[in-house]
This record gives sequence, structure tokens and C-alpha cells, in this order.
Amino acid sequence: MAAKTQSLTTIPNDRNFYKPLNPAKHDIRLLVLWPTQYWNGCDPRCCLVRTSLTNDTSRYDALSYCWGDLNDTKSIKIEHTEEFTFNRRLTDGLDQYARGYQRDPSTDTDEWFDQSQQLGTWLDRLPDKGKYVSDFHVTTSLYNYLKRKPVNTPHLLWVDAVCINQSDLHERSHQIEYMREIYKRAFTVIIWLGNEASGDDPNILWEMEELCLSCTRFSDRLNSVRSANVRLTVDEFLGSQQTSTFVPHFLKFYYEDGPITETLRGYYERVCKFFSHPWFRRIWVLQEVRNSQRKIVSQENQGGLWRSITSAAQFSQQLFNSLMVEDSGKHSYLPDIWNEIVYGNEPIPLLVLVFGTREFGATDPRDKLLALLGIAAETSCLESLPTEIRAGYCQTKTQFYTDFTSWLITLQMSLDVLSAVFHPQQIDVPHGSIENTLPSWVPDYNGRIPPAGMTIGFSAKYRASDDRPVRRYGTNQPGMLRLEGVEIGRLSDLIAGEFCGQPLNSDFILLATFDDKFEFLGHRGVLPVLPFLWHALQRAGDKAISVETLFRTLTCCISTEVNENANVSLPFRTVISREFLWEEFVLHWNKFDTEQFPRDSAVERVNNFAELALVSCGDRSLFLIPERGAICLCPKNALPNDLVVILFGGNVPYVLRERLPSPELIPGEQVLVNPIYEFIGECYVDGYMDGSILRNIDQGKIFDIF
Repeated sequence: MAAKTQSLTTIPNDRNFYKPLNPAKHDIRLLVLWPTQYWNGCDPRCCLVRTSLTNDTSRYDALSYCWGDLNDTKSIKIEHTEEFTFNRRLTDGLDQYARGYQRDPSTDTDEWFDQSQQLGTWLDRLPDKGKYVSDFHVTTSLYNYLKRKPVNTPHLLWVDAVCINQSDLHERSHQIEYMREIYKRAFTVIIWLGNEASGDDPNILWEMEELCLSCTRFSDRLNSVRSANVRLTVDEFLGSQQTSTFVPHFLKFYYEDGPITETLRGYYERVCKFFSHPWFRRIWVLQEVRNSQRKIVSQENQGGLWRSITSAAQFSQQLFNSLMVEDSGKHSYLPDIWNEIVYGNEPIPLLVLVFGTREFGATDPRDKLLALLGIAAETSCLESLPTEIRAGYCQTKTQFYTDFTSWLITLQMSLDVLSAVFHPQQIDVPHGSIENTLPSWVPDYNGRIPPAGMTIGFSAKYRASDDRPVRRYGTNQPGMLRLEGVEIGRLSDLIAGEFCGQPLNSDFILLATFDDKFEFLGHRGVLPVLPFLWHALQRAGDKAISVETLFRTLTCCISTEVNENANVSLPFRTVISREFLWEEFVLHWNKFDTEQFPRDSAVERVNNFAELALVSCGDRSLFLIPERGAICLCPKNALPNDLVVILFGGNVPYVLRERLPSPELIPGEQVLVNPIYEFIGECYVDGYMDGSILRNIDQGKIFDIF
């Protein structure tokens, strides 16, 4: 059973043979996998050696794989030694060892040959010293790779589970700083998908290779009829808008005989099943792929190039678009963030990675952030990061998440990260309770992040604080965030009894259609208030809430500009499959006609609008702000009398809940004069999203948020 070392989950093993690494020299360990002739049984046999990333590093491969279940383990044999320090010349000596030291006078110097013989002497004696060998438990996934690897010569390999002392928190913390360099310097990064990846489809990797070659031939054929300045690479061809037009021609080219559509539907299903492998959603593999120079994909009985995988992902999306494959929700796909990892040349902003990896898994919850540091734009120099960020494994999850969020706010001088806070269905959870050990303003990065497309503030299309930077003040209270901002007003319940029972007549056909789409939203959802709003809007002389305000509020998460990519077939399926507005719908929106719009929407565009409104309203409720005569789209756990504020540095308004000071926040007999607030989440208030409310305000109010 997996054991916990302080706050770290590990596989129980005797790790006393690990000798400390020198961080000043950037030391790392490498695993030497012995030739199978030395295994003396069925278990793989190996030892650990060390090398330095600051020197001429040994030639080695690096393994990228999923750990799997820590309780499902098998044992390998490990020699208890780290006496030998490797460099590139000694790595070449492994070849001499394999061929029995046949010296080549034209290339082998006396010094090099002597070192190779010393290496051989060291290698020869180890496999025969049984008393220096012990069982070391690894997950079945790693065991299967080591067992499968055909070894005729000693093989140098970097694999995190063995090359890092997983029970040493300090070593883990400084070794993750080297991950970028480890994978960058590796001769080959081997992506091990294990025995289960192929399942009952052992030829899928081979077919992906064939598909990639066919795409290349078809792209060449396409380029042959183009002018010289309109050439497309294979990647550009697969990701271009024109590909959808050419797909039918490609199908005839690729499948000359047989029922094309059914064959491709079957291929699409198989590729989707392939992408359901957990490796594609493991947090660490992103930087392993991003930083590597050469990659191969390996399964139990087949292998392939990484390029074939990405081409298959692109082409499967084209199939989805061209064949109109019905998405039952059971299909898997390559998450969007892979598009940035594989094809992007620019550093990726940290928050883009945070939102893009919300569904990715990690053995340790701190890995959800630590694994991103090696590829994020803001952390290009890991050694310059604050100690509390670099030493993440030495802190609890709560401490690390809090320090990370605080550091990011200060670094960016913005509150963009607060859009990641998500408290689903939690109406009133006391601060400090077991259910909520994080401060209310700290996102739970381990799986409770909303999709980026369903946030209001992350897209940065709003400017509620008029582009002012964060004004943050120090406090001696742990977990407290002291910010400056202004009040908009307090929430009031929108539901009015006199309108709740109103029948939906022909004028409300749009709402009737919504009712079918949104019935699951419940009594605090958007639907119960729509009849009231529409009734109020239809009354003569009532101009309090306009039709435009209502529709802008219900689609506040969606851009209202025609997106150039709206009709482009993306290489990877988006998390929200209808994230972009239909061009026709957007153009109509921009020519907003108060009288014509509801009728047109009800007849032609109701499905479009319903899906768009679902993005914004799915986990939110509508409230009034009476003193402002405004409606507010708030988190679902907002309550009447909650406070709506604009905080300097925030793109959008936020909802806060006033609390009495908790006893644990009052050291001794000290009394806190100012109230403290719980952070509920971001919100939308039409008319208060452009920063105009702040333009005549120089100083705001202080809010202590716990």
C-alpha cells in the first residue's frame, strides 16, 4: 500500500542507498538497465549512476509515462551504488563494453580506452554481487516498460520514479527545476503508453503512421497545382480552413476502394479511443513533450513517431467536421492545450496553462502547478522564483496554493487568477472547515477550475477597474488578501411572486424553447426570472432593464465580435464545442433590432442563443442591485445581501460576503475593526464593465478577504 512521507504519497521502499545529490553542480541520477543476460530471472536489473547537467552530459533517453496506481506495484533489482560519475565519453564506453573492447587506433585515444576499461571493470563486477542488490518496487506501468525493453547493452535512462529520491522532499523540489533541461538534453524522449493503450486495436499506431504519410503525399499533390508562394506544410494543411473543402478529395485519395464514410467513421472511433489513454491528460507530460528534441511513441507491440499522433489528432477533427459525426459525449479527444504545446512557438502564459490543464491528473496535487513552471512564460528562469514557489513539496497543499496565488497576483499586478475560483453548490461553508481548508480567494487547482470559456473575466474583454493595477496592502493575518476597490451595491433576490405563475404566450416563444433547454437549472437558475424580466420589459414606460441588457447579461461569457476562426476547423476539439459564435448570429447581434430580434431568435436562432446562454448561465443566478437599477449575473452560491465590488486590478466585478471576524483570526485580545469578507466569485453587471465608474475616483475602500 502506498505510504505517505510527511505530505507526500510514495511507494514503500528502502531508499537508504540513495546518496545526496549536489544542487550546486546540478547533479542528476541516471538508471543503467542491464543487458537481459544479467537479470538472473524475470525481473529487470539495474543500478543508479550520477551525472551533472553543467558538464558534457551523458547520452541518455528519458521516459515519459503515467505512474498509474501506486498500490499496483512490481519489483525490479537495483544495485546499491552510485560510485561512478558518467559523462559523454564514458557513455560511449558502453559501446566498447558491448563489443568486448576492440580498440580502434584511428579513433580511440589511450586515455579514453583506459577509462572505458575502468568502466567495464566497474560494470562487470556489479551484476555478480548479489549482496548489493535489493528489490525496489515500482508501478506496473514502469515495470512493463523495463521488462519489455530489449537490452543487449547497458541502457542509460532517466525515469523520475527511480532517479529522484521520492521520499526526500528537498531533493524533489530542486530536481523539478532541472526537468526542462533533463528532457531537452535527452537523446530521445520515449512516450510509453503501456500495454493497455492498444487494447484490442494493435495496429492503430501503424495506421497513424500511414495516415501521416498519406497526408504528406496529398499535401505535395495539392502544392503541385499551387503557385510557389502558397505552399502549405502538412501541419498547415491539416489545420487550414480550406482542408474541409478538400477532405472529400482526400478521402478518395486515401481510400480508393470500399465504403469510405463507414471506414472513416470507424477510424474516427478508434482514434478517439486511443486518445482516452490517461497519458494525454497527465500534467507532467506537457513539459516533457514541449522541451524534448526527439520523441517516439511506444506501446506493447508497436511504436511510432510523435508527429503521427498529432497528425491523427488533426485529421480526426477534420473527420468530425466533414462527416458530421454525432458526438455522444463518449468520445475522447486531445485537449486544446496540446495545440499550444505542439505547435506554439511563444512561451505560454501561466494562467492559460492553469485553465488548459484543469482536467489533467497528477499523483500529487502540488504537481498541478509545479509541472507548469518549466513551460510557462512567467517562469522561464526557475532559479529566480521565490523560495516558497520553488520548494513546493516542502509545503502543504493549502500553503503552496495560497503562496502561489499570492505570488501570481503580485507578479502580474492583476486579479485575473480570481476567475479560476469555483465553489459549486457551496452555499455557506464556514472558513476553516474541513470542506474548505483553502482561503476563499485561492483556487483549488486540483480539478475544481472552471473551463476558461465559461469564465467572465479570463478573456480580458472587460475593463471593470479601468486598467488600474492591483492595490494590495500587507497584513499579518495568514491567508488574508487586503485589496482596495469600490462598492457597487448589495444583491437582492430577483424572483417576484406575481410573475412566477405567468403563462408563456406567443410573445414568449423564446422562453418556452429555453424552458426545454434549461429545465435542469433549478429554482435559483435563470429561467424562473425570465418571465418576470420580459413582462417588465413589455410594460409601457418601463425602461429600467432593456432588452439589450438582458441579452448581453445572458451571453456575457461569449465574445460579440465576429471571430475569424469561427468557421476554421481547429486541429483539436475545444472543451466547449460551440465556443465561437456563428458568424450569421454575430452579424445579426451587431445590428441589434429590439423589435425584430426576439422574433427572429425564436424562429431561426433560438438553438444558437440557448447554447450560448448556457455557457454563461449554467452555474450562475440572476440578482438585482436595487440602488443601481441593475441586474447581476452571479455565482450560483451567491445570496441576497452579498456585496458587489470592483477591485483594482480586476477585469470584472466580484461578489463578497461579509463575515464577523473568526476567533482564529484574532490573536490574543485584539479586535479587528474592519469587517472581513469571503470571496464568492466573479460576476457581470451590465453598464459597470468598462471602468467608467472609477474614472472620477482616486481612492477606494479596503477589503480584507480571507
